[in-house]
Formats: sequence, C-alpha cells, structure tokens
Amino acid sequence: MTIKKPITIILIILCVAPLAFSFYNDYKIRDLEYGVKANPLRQKLFIPVIDNNLKATNRYYESIGNYWKSSKEYPHGGEILHYWKMVEPNTKNLKLLLETDAFVKFINDTTFLQLNIFNQVNSNKITKRKGKLFYKFKNRNKVKDEKHLNDVQVDSVLKHWDLTKFIRNK
Repeated sequence: MTIKKPITIILIILCVAPLAFSFYNDYKIRDLEYGVKANPLRQKLFIPVIDNNLKATNRYYESIGNYWKSSKEYPHGGEILHYWKMVEPNTKNLKLLLETDAFVKFINDTTFLQLNIFNQVNSNKITKRKGKLFYKFKNRNKVKDEKHLNDVQVDSVLKHWDLTKFIRNK
C-alpha cells in the first residue's frame, strides 16, 4: 500500500507538468514584444498579423514563440491560407527585426502556390521586403518554378490574390 501512493503522485506530476508548461509557454509568448503585442506595428507596416488561426510553436527550442503555424495543413477550394509566420527578433531589445510569412493558395487537390514574404524591420520601419513564389505539392517535399520577387512584384501577387491589406506601394 505504501508503494501505490508515491507512484500515483509521480503519475499525476507526469500528467500535469506538461499541461502547466504549455500554459506557461502560451503566457510567455503573449508577453513577447515581437509576438501578438507587435500586431499594431505590423498593421501600420502592412505586415500580416499573428491572428487566432496561427498557433505558436517552438520551432527553435532556444527561442520560444518565434514560429506560428496554421492549424490547417492545406487550403481548400479557392482559399488562401496564412500558413505560417516566423519572427527573428532583435536580440538587444526583442523588437521586430525579420519576419517571414507564408501564404498558400489552393490550385487543385494536390497542387498549391506558395508566396513567402520576407520583411526586414528597422526602427519600426520596413527597410527591405522581398518574396518567393513557387508551386508545392501535397505529400511531396518538392517545389517547382521558384521565382524570387522584389517589393513591387510581391505587391502584384498580393493584389492578384486579393490580399490588398498587405500592399505597401498603393
């Protein structure tokens, strides 16, 4: 009987600890200067925001909360999905430095067009923006027809995809 009590306590700790850590991570991520708190700045700079469709993950374990991913794996129908966002903060002040966003557009059941947008932020201004456009395929780690885009070309794709709230050069 004395052995059952410690084993029960250990099992409870093993079950509760991961949940507590997860809640703590969510709390810390909300507090980060380059996380959701930076959404008003993102809107001002025409950078996609971190919305409720994106869930914070620890892509790089030493830097909590710098990667947000959609809960949906692929878009459907004519949908355009904000697939992921990656933020590299300035290590001195934890403000925005580099942001990359991926949007995926449905072409057919196995083919998708992906637009990656790279924003460099300095002193709360975008100093450089570029993009990459390519086809990706369901269940294959292969891309096709990769094109590198300048700022004006990124705006052109955003306009064509009706993502006009992110167009910088109106």
